[in-house]
Amino acid sequence: MRCPVLNAWRTASFALLLVLAGCSAKKTTSGSSGGSSAGGTHSAGGGATTSGGSANSGGASSNPGGGNPSGGNPSGGNPSGGNPSGGNPAGGNPGGAGGSNNGGHSSSNSGSSGGSGGSSAAACSADIPCSGGQDCVSGVCQCPNNGNLCGSVCLSSTDILTNPTHCGTSGCGVACPATATCVAGACQCPNGQAACGTACTDLQSDPKNCGKCGTTCPSGTCNAGACKKVKECFTKTVVATPLLADFEGYDGTTAATKWVWAFNAPAGSSNAVYAGLYEYDDGTGAPAVSIAGSGNNNSKYAATLATTSQASKWGGALGIWMGCIDASAYQGLSFWVKGSAPKGTGTLVLASEATDAPDPNDPAGGGTCTSGTCTAAQVDFPVSSAWSQVLLQWSTFTPGTANGTTVATTGNSITGLAWNVGLSFASAGGDAAYVGAPAQYNLSVDDIQFIGATACTGSLKLCDTGCVDTSTSMAHCGKCDNPCTGSRTCSSGSCVCPSGYTDCNGDCVDTKIDAQNCGGCGKACTGVCSAGSCQASTCAANMPQQGKTSTNGAFITLGKYWINNNQWGASGASGSQSIWSTCSSGNTIGWGTDWNWSGAANSVKSYASAVLGWQWGWKLTNTGLPVQLSAGKTITCGWTYRVQPGQTIDVSYDMFVHSQANPGTNDDPSDEIMIWLSSSGGAAPIGGTSATVNIGGTSWELHEGKNSRWPVHSYVRSSNADTGATLNISDFLKDLTTSRGLSGSKYLTSIQSGTEVFLGSGRLDTDQYYCTIQ
Repeated sequence: MRCPVLNAWRTASFALLLVLAGCSAKKTTSGSSGGSSAGGTHSAGGGATTSGGSANSGGASSNPGGGNPSGGNPSGGNPSGGNPSGGNPAGGNPGGAGGSNNGGHSSSNSGSSGGSGGSSAAACSADIPCSGGQDCVSGVCQCPNNGNLCGSVCLSSTDILTNPTHCGTSGCGVACPATATCVAGACQCPNGQAACGTACTDLQSDPKNCGKCGTTCPSGTCNAGACKKVKECFTKTVVATPLLADFEGYDGTTAATKWVWAFNAPAGSSNAVYAGLYEYDDGTGAPAVSIAGSGNNNSKYAATLATTSQASKWGGALGIWMGCIDASAYQGLSFWVKGSAPKGTGTLVLASEATDAPDPNDPAGGGTCTSGTCTAAQVDFPVSSAWSQVLLQWSTFTPGTANGTTVATTGNSITGLAWNVGLSFASAGGDAAYVGAPAQYNLSVDDIQFIGATACTGSLKLCDTGCVDTSTSMAHCGKCDNPCTGSRTCSSGSCVCPSGYTDCNGDCVDTKIDAQNCGGCGKACTGVCSAGSCQASTCAANMPQQGKTSTNGAFITLGKYWINNNQWGASGASGSQSIWSTCSSGNTIGWGTDWNWSGAANSVKSYASAVLGWQWGWKLTNTGLPVQLSAGKTITCGWTYRVQPGQTIDVSYDMFVHSQANPGTNDDPSDEIMIWLSSSGGAAPIGGTSATVNIGGTSWELHEGKNSRWPVHSYVRSSNADTGATLNISDFLKDLTTSRGLSGSKYLTSIQSGTEVFLGSGRLDTDQYYCTIQ
């Protein structure tokens, strides 16, 4: 595993922080003509002067608690111990995000303050005497023996070797700290102290100059030149500005993992929080971090982690270390992402003081997780090749664990972030462990910010991982996490029953056909409910068989229906099938069939069925068919049956559609529509699944395929209706014409109900069956 190159970063950061704080360490020169220059030597008549030294020239003091990486390493130099969780991907998710730095705040040794500059020569005469011990020579005041006028006193080159107010070897020297002496032109502090700015101090114990000038200890304690360790959030900054990083301040040249930026306030401000990038990986694929363009919305920069060859162990992560922050006033975190991830997803890990382990070198530092499993909060997010926004509420994170308990994610005490990209894992076979499938990956992130209350506008609300319209959202209707179930849809923020259905005690029912709510809620019907009226029927279970026949193509007429012993696929198979009737009462009939077929398991042998309408010709009249699909007719069919399990069959409706109103014997249909109420033994329709729809309060898979002559649309019930169902057939026709491209100018010419038998022995008893067209 590779962690950030922190030693090189430590050195480079000091110079960088000078720039962040607006300080300068360079030597300055200035010219003067007859004027005075602080800290410089003056040649008569004007000339070049050189400053004697600038305070804090080596570095800028930093903001305590701002996460400034002086002292070297973020969170002890290794994000969450440096290893992915447990060193084992355990499903492919590597470890935690890097923590904050609390090693102290640094600037390099500062120079002493400049002494008073040499004064330009003053004119003198008998009436205008010279001051400070100067002599009047040819009308110009001059110090004797080529001395310098330092302030208001003439000092010689030997004077400044011992004068603490003007200590140096040339010019006027510099002012020593109050308790220092001047020895041989150099300021010396007493008792081993060092000069820091305008004071002498003990670098071994001064918490504001610990070990060297400018290093401030957040703990307030300096022992033997080293800051006492403190927990990551000993100093915490409350986030007041939502933007964490957009990378637009990048200078274009600094190595990505050495560039440091400030957020929440300008660099050098008391509320500035400092942050930087790092990466960790499985040691394969040669991943590298870069800050390059273009970013989201064609911005100049984004942060990227990308491999140059295939990774083979678990993957890698792009991380941000930062000072400890409290972002609990915000709803969550937002960022834009794009890339290529082997699993199509990444995992955002949120490091915090509570879930980080103590500093392994000094338990007084680091996090507060001292027992049990220390796991940072995390959440998965989708990754695609185009920039997309991810909005994550704190509540969507899987809570972290520490000290034997869960740690809720609130946005408080955050010390780092990491975007993990894991490989896909598969079993190596036998007793071998799961192994990663070698792959390359790349991930770019941009515009990282905390989510405020106004992140979603208008009727949009932040729910789960995005802004949703709660006026229409099926999962968040009216408010977050309020799903509409069954056949209900979300309209104006309320879950409502679909058109034609009535809410009866929480259930959406069609009172035109529902036997328990026939014509209205609570109106039970002991017969058949048709068109909202209860119709008496004498058909019942276990009635005597009549007219039983096993002849292929034989039929039994029952009112407007006829029972068809249709053995259309039996050629080449072995077996037989019979049909019989049991009842005919008004619009309702009863019938049955049994079979015993062997042969190919994937081919249909027969479809014994009750036929209403066309079946390669018209056998009966007054069927109510054909019906043009756009006519808005209501077609309801009720079917109560008993079927034996343990065979390869389906119990289904089979309907035909024609382009002409009255097709003849030789006119093939343009479309076939099937509705599978039940299936067993692996029976499957033609074509793959094209959609999942909710019709009549039930979930159906729509399969689209084609036999050798016409398209077939098959609705397969998600769970079997073992004893029957009452359907509004019009709902299925409406779905096809409004959402699947079936022309409303076509005609429904046939409705059949029966069983397709693939293989086996069994029996289907239809106790009651009816269809009404209005």
